[in-house]
Amino acid sequence: MTSSTLPASHLFSSFALLIYVLAVTLGTFLGGSWASLGIGGGLILFLGIWAFERGHPPINTNIIYSVLGVLCVMAFLGTQANTPDVSWHMLLQSATILMPLALLFSPRVIAHIDTPRFFPVVIAAASMGALAFGLEFQFGFPILRALKGDMASITEYNRGASYLAVFAFPMMGYLWIKGLRWQAIGFAALMLTPVMLTESRATRLAFFLGFAVTIMAHHLPNLARRSLIGLLMVLIALPFIITTAYIQHPQWIADLPPSWHHRVEIWDYMSHRIFERPFFGWGLGGSHLLQYAQPHGLTYEYVKQAASHPHNAIIQLWVELGIVGLALGAAIAIALLQKATRFIAPIIPFALGSWAAALCISSVAYSFWDDSLLSLFAMTMVALIILNQQTKHLRHGP
Repeated sequence: MTSSTLPASHLFSSFALLIYVLAVTLGTFLGGSWASLGIGGGLILFLGIWAFERGHPPINTNIIYSVLGVLCVMAFLGTQANTPDVSWHMLLQSATILMPLALLFSPRVIAHIDTPRFFPVVIAAASMGALAFGLEFQFGFPILRALKGDMASITEYNRGASYLAVFAFPMMGYLWIKGLRWQAIGFAALMLTPVMLTESRATRLAFFLGFAVTIMAHHLPNLARRSLIGLLMVLIALPFIITTAYIQHPQWIADLPPSWHHRVEIWDYMSHRIFERPFFGWGLGGSHLLQYAQPHGLTYEYVKQAASHPHNAIIQLWVELGIVGLALGAAIAIALLQKATRFIAPIIPFALGSWAAALCISSVAYSFWDDSLLSLFAMTMVALIILNQQTKHLRHGP
């Protein structure tokens, strides 16, 4: 690197750090901002490095080819869609999300993110974000009221809190691996502030599941990995489980909290739409157009119109893209799980914890095609890659 590019290098590293700092502070309150930070940030970093370093930054070919492969499969399935115009629009939208996020995995981009100050600064920022979140609740939601009005619901904060619950695991891993055990425990306790204050049960489930998996993987990594594969298989069977439970065990469903009861009703009618077109699905992005009335619509307590999305990634992939999309999604999930187990040993528990938490929130909360959710996944993966590289250097030297 020449002296003329050295200032630009510092600029890119600072900009990359700013992206993550904003994600764990602003993003805790405005979860949707993860999309702009991940997608826009990745694109700006890649193009900026290309312009200032006067050379095309190398790309991560495995990631790029995987993304192109996924888009090609989605394009083929678009020809089988019930609503082709919706599917093609979603395909283009997905391409504008996935391709910029893939640029985050460029070795040159990661090199600019991977600095000694990355984790200490991001951990400090996340701590301040969690404390600010607590103060926001303590003083009657002044920020929420200022931005959204007096009638705004605190559910507006569910997304940001759930994203922080997933991203917390690389940060806890950094502190633990550095030997800062009490700081790691303290940071985990601090993360309970947004996790417990939010109304989102999905956030709490994701955080505590990830934490339990981390502890299990610390002692029994192979058992943890097999358990997560088993959990994935159970989720794949969810359409059969839900439709059976809805008929045979209605009281179980009636006893659920309202938000979960609502989800089960959505999963029930979406599962029946899966059974109607199991092989190629109804079309990418078309789940919100599916009718809910048959066969149990008259018995639903909460579903009175078609849901905006299935609130479950497995069901969404299957109902929109059929068994082909389901198989593709399962293959990607297992590949990422295998990648997590190939990190050096101290990182594996935290990588598996992140994987479990991410699987959890994508299984009970948001649309799988949500740009901010996909940005969270990409930024968390990059953080784990950096943690792996820094731990290797700590153990063996540069």
